[in-house]
Amino acid sequence: MSKLIHIPKIGHVEFPHDMPDGEIAKHASRLHSDARSKAVSKFMENDPAHAGMSHSERLKALSTITGLLEKYPRLADAVDKGIGQS
Repeated sequence: MSKLIHIPKIGHVEFPHDMPDGEIAKHASRLHSDARSKAVSKFMENDPAHAGMSHSERLKALSTITGLLEKYPRLADAVDKGIGQS
């Protein structure tokens, strides 16, 4: 029997029943963080500030933004909530 866990922005994910809860929490947190970073990147990629940038410049800028969001989870939560409002 597997463990079914709901992860925000992902949905329900099944984990093996013998997987320790700490490992499940770590994987679930990573999946949520990755999904949040993807949503922010998708939101930002069409920003007018990126209009004149080459593809590689745009990716570098998005990498910087998502790096900050990974470093500061409370900031990521605030940005995520703001994106949901727009």
